[in-house]
Amino acid sequence: MSISSFEDRTFGELSADVWLRAIQNAKKKNKAVQPTTAIVPTGSSPQPMREALRSEAYLEKAQKIVQGVAFFTMDDYAYRDANDGVIRVLPMDDPRSYAAEHKRELFDPLGVDESLRFYFEPAANAQSEADRLEAIMREDVVKTSVLLGSMGEYDGHIAFHLPGVPANTGAHVGERSDDIDKQNSGHCGDLGTPTHFVTHGARTFMNANEAIFLANNRKIDILKEAILAQKQTIDLPITLCLHNPNQTVKIVADRALGEALTSVRSHIPRNVSVYAAQLT
Repeated sequence: MSISSFEDRTFGELSADVWLRAIQNAKKKNKAVQPTTAIVPTGSSPQPMREALRSEAYLEKAQKIVQGVAFFTMDDYAYRDANDGVIRVLPMDDPRSYAAEHKRELFDPLGVDESLRFYFEPAANAQSEADRLEAIMREDVVKTSVLLGSMGEYDGHIAFHLPGVPANTGAHVGERSDDIDKQNSGHCGDLGTPTHFVTHGARTFMNANEAIFLANNRKIDILKEAILAQKQTIDLPITLCLHNPNQTVKIVADRALGEALTSVRSHIPRNVSVYAAQLT
């Protein structure tokens, strides 16, 4: 357990530093043994990191580090097709599509090979896509090396793995929650939040060698609650990783969150390290 402050880093820069270092270390460890895989999120929390990665200071280095890494997107929105009743992943041309956001803001700028981009295929049957990607994740050769994520500020969900869903659940389809509506209203705008989602599950998240969670001051209350829980509980999904002794967990925090976590410092699990950016 530790809380480290970085006086010369913004939240976005520190997030990029921690994530790229984790990818580098995973590639060295996995060389000639298994492929290096990474799960990446979308939303507001990783936005500063993606902006840093696309900057002149980081882009060339980041492109070299991620070369050869297989990327899995965490989740995406879905809808019920009025023509056949099938729940489908949002098409790529829908402005709410997470696949489109990953392509535009991360994969294309970093030059990720098309064959190494594992989306929930846009416009496809969402359940079929969940089954397809879960089958890949269940292969013996595939173990997520680096999980990058965030957490719901109201209920601690990871991706769209929501409270109450069993911890051994893999990729699945579900219906939106009130928390999703509140948190993602800015992303969805006037189009509204789609009725369904497809997501990887906690079984995959807990299986990652290293989990990095990006959190700003909006996550103070939920993160304190998760730390003080002192155990894993499906009612607060973020605890499934925070209190997983077999997983290395790193929390990248902004200045306000880093300062707030000092009050629960003695309760932070030994497998968890906090990196707090001091520049705004």
